[in-house]
Amino acid sequence: MFSFRCLMRESPVKLVIILLGFSIIVFGYCYWVFEQDFPTDGNKNFNYLSNTFWLSIITMTTVGYGDFFPWSIFTKIIGIICAFFGVFVVSLFVITLTNYLNMDGAEERSFSLLQKLEDWDGLLTWATSCLIAGYKSWKAK
Repeated sequence: MFSFRCLMRESPVKLVIILLGFSIIVFGYCYWVFEQDFPTDGNKNFNYLSNTFWLSIITMTTVGYGDFFPWSIFTKIIGIICAFFGVFVVSLFVITLTNYLNMDGAEERSFSLLQKLEDWDGLLTWATSCLIAGYKSWKAK
């Protein structure tokens, strides 16, 4: 677990992409192996690896379109494992994305300062407009 945490800290995007790709290939191959002898419906069969990869992606993201579904009990068990592992991988992806979008202390202070400067510029523009309008009103009288 320590090595996994070290890898996540060092290069999280690379690890999540590799983990996602590897799991799609492994689960797709498992679907392909266990489902070849079951009934087919045109192009909706498990003889094509692309269909099994599609099923593993849809199962891992818990979308579940229903266009492909397992027939055997072994493949259904693989689908359950794939779904749980998919929740794990998708949560790692969300955590990685959240960590990239969070600002540290220095970035937060810089952003706050930039917002204050922008607000100050807006205030100066407003004050200048008020002074000009007051001057024009005074001159008109």
